[in-house]
Amino acid sequence: MQDYNITFHPQTKMITNVTNRSYGEIKFKAIKIDESSGYVIGSELKLWTSCLSKDVLNIVHIHLNDTSDEASVDVKYLVSDKELDAINKGDFSAEQFKKDLNGIPLRYKILIHNMRVKQVLYNTGSSIETVKHREYRIQAMQSPGEVIEESKDEASLS
Repeated sequence: MQDYNITFHPQTKMITNVTNRSYGEIKFKAIKIDESSGYVIGSELKLWTSCLSKDVLNIVHIHLNDTSDEASVDVKYLVSDKELDAINKGDFSAEQFKKDLNGIPLRYKILIHNMRVKQVLYNTGSSIETVKHREYRIQAMQSPGEVIEESKDEASLS
């Protein structure tokens, strides 16, 4: 810590600048996360999916690293070109994270396009961030541990 100058904004309670005394300013992104958030930043969310028909994707299992007592998940099928274009550009402003039936804020949203997991979003309480994820496609009645297809997304909270 003695090699760094760190500037902290007391009203927003966020770090605003980090400088290494020898090498200069350090690029970073400050994300304000509310107290009930529990996603372990940098971890990979894994989903096992099965295509039941041409327009039904079944999410069989989700494995995520989250320290919360409960992690609420929502799923959205991207059907319009406008929605898909916004997601491809990293514009998540149209995405709403409401509360679940228990009154808990939704934290994760899985976006589906063309029967694939397109993106996984995380609600920090003050922003929407992308989550690195990996989808494993399985089929009904297959042998345990057998994966038909695997796709990986390199998006991450940064």
